[in-house]
Amino acid sequence: MPVCHLGGYYMDFATTRALMKYYEIPDKGVEDERLDYPLNDWLAKNGKREVLAGTMMHPSKGSKIEDGMLLITQQVWFKSLTRKTAMSRPPLRERDVDVAAKQWLTNGGAGENEIEWLSVWDTFGLTQISRYAYKNNVKGKRPVLVDMTCLSREESQAYVDAGMPDMRTYFGDELYEKMTAKSRRG
Repeated sequence: MPVCHLGGYYMDFATTRALMKYYEIPDKGVEDERLDYPLNDWLAKNGKREVLAGTMMHPSKGSKIEDGMLLITQQVWFKSLTRKTAMSRPPLRERDVDVAAKQWLTNGGAGENEIEWLSVWDTFGLTQISRYAYKNNVKGKRPVLVDMTCLSREESQAYVDAGMPDMRTYFGDELYEKMTAKSRRG
């Protein structure tokens, strides 16, 4: 099973909500652990699809529940994760494009001490729904999880570039069924 090494900026939910208020991202009635839905919706609608938001537990705080948001700016995919791969892979480092995302956070009121660069393996399933920010119905049902790992990076990017139309129509019934099978099994 493909696995992803993520790089991005972590912030707690209080900082996330303050940022969402600054950018006027609606979050009324949305629980903390679901803040990634309105945030990804806003990112997609505002041309920031290269960033993906996901709620997670901070890896060094020992929390048992999601305690913050990771704004993912780097994704490095591997065919599978072995202990050797995990141990030999150096942490992802901030690049200029990442610092631009950090600037967006600080412009929105997040203090330098309220955001932290993290390089982590995606053991949280943050890239299960999508590799990119996506439009969604924030107030509706939880979306069907789509396993896009069966797609190449180019196929995923082509879908995003096409404006992320209805998945069943875009990919066809057979591939859509394959991509959503895990979610329907529960």
